[in-house]
Amino acid sequence: MSIFRTTLPALLFTTALAAPFSAYGFEAADLESRLKTQLSNQGMAINWASAEASGDGMVLKGVTIMPVGEKEPLAIGDATLTEITDEEDDVVRVGSITLPDYSLSKDGKGLAVTGFEITGLSLPGPATADELSKLGVVESFTVESVAIDDGGKRIATLNGAGFESEFADDGTMSVSGGIEAFSVDMASVEDAKTKEAMAAFGFEKLEGGLSMEGSWNSKDGNLKVDTYEISVDNAGSLGMTFDFGGYTLALVKQMQELNKQMANATEEQKAMQGMAMLGMMQQMVFNAASIRFDDDGITAKALDYAAKQQKMTPDDIKNQAKALLPIMMAQLENADLTAQVSAAVTKFLDDPQSLAVTAKPAAPQPFAQLMAAGMSSPKTLPALLGMTVTAND
Repeated sequence: MSIFRTTLPALLFTTALAAPFSAYGFEAADLESRLKTQLSNQGMAINWASAEASGDGMVLKGVTIMPVGEKEPLAIGDATLTEITDEEDDVVRVGSITLPDYSLSKDGKGLAVTGFEITGLSLPGPATADELSKLGVVESFTVESVAIDDGGKRIATLNGAGFESEFADDGTMSVSGGIEAFSVDMASVEDAKTKEAMAAFGFEKLEGGLSMEGSWNSKDGNLKVDTYEISVDNAGSLGMTFDFGGYTLALVKQMQELNKQMANATEEQKAMQGMAMLGMMQQMVFNAASIRFDDDGITAKALDYAAKQQKMTPDDIKNQAKALLPIMMAQLENADLTAQVSAAVTKFLDDPQSLAVTAKPAAPQPFAQLMAAGMSSPKTLPALLGMTVTAND
């Protein structure tokens, strides 16, 4: 998982600054080196035609970006950087970065973005000692809107996206943010069955939002997501939480280096590096996790749809599910979990409110142990994870 580093800020920088901006306490060549380092960590090539001093910052003229694997750069326009200052520990801080509203169009498909701004981007240098600062961090970013068109028709929109991060003295970085509103036109879905089902449910558009809150302690490696919830109007919301240990700075750097190696790798090399990534993750520890669904009408619509497809009644579908579930669960050979799931699903189908799965082992479980159990004896996983299933709580 990302630890909220500088993936989006990487869209703003790269190669040639020709003249020194000594009035601000740094040289252009030094800034260039820092930006290149950050971009290489993100697998992004970005260039600009020229740079001009502007107040306490600069304007990058003719910015282009080219993600790894792409053959042609995307023209973004001019990026404005303000409040560029030298900080302690050989860090250069960029107070804010704004991009102009821009749009891209190709093969009848279009993308338009407005109100893109980043605040508080820290760029470490070769003498930076603080390990967290070496990663490069950003205090916040916002995007006012994103719109996607296809064939002249608006198929998706996003409004009010962004996040904010705060840093504590104990090395903890707390992050919160989300998307205020999104909308997807279901008529644009290519799969005929999905389109048919969405029409039957009355979803001409899927509209909703997303929210998240989490933290990462760079000193002890504790990674938490306290809230990650996506909600869809008149359907329901799906929320997740998790608590992992062992996500240390050393592990982050290993993954970062592996990502750089994968940038230009062959498919065979990518497969091998993917296995290496799984190996790195075995250093982590599982503390807890949960997934919860809160119904807002989708369950009744799904039962009605399934009943019509099978020429049955919704009650018939409910009873069929209740009867089949214990049989399907029997292969796990876990009578307690089977009883929990059967009781929870029955309760939910009779009165759809919420359904939750929680995993909280009696003691933290190393990922390596869980992966070994998953391969050798998957039936033992529910007990190892301390899984429970509840409804309407």
